[in-house]
Amino acid sequence: MSKTKRESIIETGAIIASGSYIGDSSFVGSSVSIGKNNKIGSSVVIMGHTTIGDNNTIGNNTVLGTDAQDTSGSKDGMRLEIGDNNKIGSFVLINTGTQKDKCVTKIGNDNTIDDFVHIGHDVQISNHCMIEESSIFAGHVCLSDSVFIGKKSAVHQFVKIAKFAKLNPKSALTQDLPPYCVVEGNRAKIIGLNSDKLEYEVKKDKIESAYKRLFDNNGSIAQKAKDGLRKETLSQIKDIYKFILESRRGISLKKES
Repeated sequence: MSKTKRESIIETGAIIASGSYIGDSSFVGSSVSIGKNNKIGSSVVIMGHTTIGDNNTIGNNTVLGTDAQDTSGSKDGMRLEIGDNNKIGSFVLINTGTQKDKCVTKIGNDNTIDDFVHIGHDVQISNHCMIEESSIFAGHVCLSDSVFIGKKSAVHQFVKIAKFAKLNPKSALTQDLPPYCVVEGNRAKIIGLNSDKLEYEVKKDKIESAYKRLFDNNGSIAQKAKDGLRKETLSQIKDIYKFILESRRGISLKKES
């Protein structure tokens, strides 16, 4: 017995550029803008003030642009912005921003977001990030470029994850994660460096040496970062020191002995 195709609902006012395809039984709200050459699956809901760029793929049963799970404050002007060339899986939920932050949840370019991921309000995801299935982000989380989030992981609100950092699967991260570092566990602890992302052999050796000094369990991490910043000339290592000194949630993620 064949199934009858159910038409999608595209509200008046929605903007859909040429080359974009929307599967059956989907809903696109009146304040939504969709760019060129997007492939959107079946039973997808896109609502609110949501802007989607070009060449994205969005899987079945995904919901984009719903109100934040923060009931305080006005919902006026809250929005979701998604860039170009992203791969968003099925059963993904992404909320808009809130007036407590910049009013926007933002996904950059060239990211992969696997099935069953939840991205909460005011989350900022940069470019080239990999987020594996069934991971969840509380509000106000910030991911820099080329971050890896392993499957079934959770990130606490207001946490910042620096470039080239890695959260291993089934981990819970509650504090900030410096550049190039790898963490795992509940609560997640630093276990090493993301060696695949270290640049050039000479820089790799220097970054590894700086890492050992910072996380040798002797003395204050903040003080060592402050001292190192005065002497360091290599930009990659200076970024690590600056991130530690600017952290609001703290870097109590010490390497285990």
